[in-house]
Amino acid sequence: MNKEIAKSRLIQSLEASGLIIREEQVDQLVDAAWNSEEIHKGLSNEDLMDWINQLIYGSVILTEKDYTYALIQALNVSMNLRATDYGTSRQRDLGQLWTDTTRGFLGERAFSKFLFDRFQIVSKFNYQIDTEIDKFLSSDLEEIVLDNGTNIKPRINLSIKTTKLNGMWLDVPGAQIRHSDYFVLIKLGTTRYHFVSFLKWISAIRDKLLKLALSDGILDEDKAQDLYDKLPNFECIPCFIYGFIEKQRFETNNENDCKTRLVRSKNSTRPKIMVIQYIGEINGNKPSKFHSPDRDNVDYEYQSIGKFSQGKHYISSINFLEHNWSSLLEKMINGQQ
Repeated sequence: MNKEIAKSRLIQSLEASGLIIREEQVDQLVDAAWNSEEIHKGLSNEDLMDWINQLIYGSVILTEKDYTYALIQALNVSMNLRATDYGTSRQRDLGQLWTDTTRGFLGERAFSKFLFDRFQIVSKFNYQIDTEIDKFLSSDLEEIVLDNGTNIKPRINLSIKTTKLNGMWLDVPGAQIRHSDYFVLIKLGTTRYHFVSFLKWISAIRDKLLKLALSDGILDEDKAQDLYDKLPNFECIPCFIYGFIEKQRFETNNENDCKTRLVRSKNSTRPKIMVIQYIGEINGNKPSKFHSPDRDNVDYEYQSIGKFSQGKHYISSINFLEHNWSSLLEKMINGQQ
């Protein structure tokens, strides 16, 4: 088994299911799974197909309508957020807060579609606004409507977390761990062009910005048209409801839940440990349960992401996530057994 075989079979399976995504998006999904050793050289063909089938089962497509919903919800919320990142002094402007917060609402929208498509369940989310964006609980499931029309409050607290297609970590920063029993990770196929392409789709660029530039003499007709043509068109967003983790799992980790390798750098005398797999608490970027005082001079980095922001986080690499959605739904309806 190698990455190229995994990519080829994923493409074939996606096409057979009617889900067409860009080749670079396939690369991102496979690279993340390979880097976390969720798929690896020793993986059997049967296990590879299990991984592919899980991806397809959890796949959702978000449209312009979904993006509009997420932008409006995020704009309302971002006005109440403090611009400082959790654990840092870095300031984000309102535009960045808006687009960053939008990702959370896209994740909520994707999960809602998944629940309806797979289980005929309508979901409603509640937003508990904190002034810090990393403490903002954007996606706590508040109510579900079963296929028989019954409205119930979920018996477990469920929170949605998002990452990019190449992401390999579920990250719960700060105090968020206290508010939920389960965390669902959703991979979003958004790009750095999506916000601009959406503005193009609603004609905000052609009919507003470029029109103003023409009237003020900033651009002539040819340059305005050339700039407009270079902007990408909006594309629907592929999303993957990737897996979930129970909160208690962060506390019951053992020595087998941390896999690392020593990395030597020519530019530093400090040893560096690369964390490939891990589930549990980190504090000051150190894996709390497995860090020892004799490693105080060691720098920790995490595969594909580098370092997490300062402060306390609870993280899980994607290889530890569960995929039994029927079991999670049973807990949502009837509670923990």
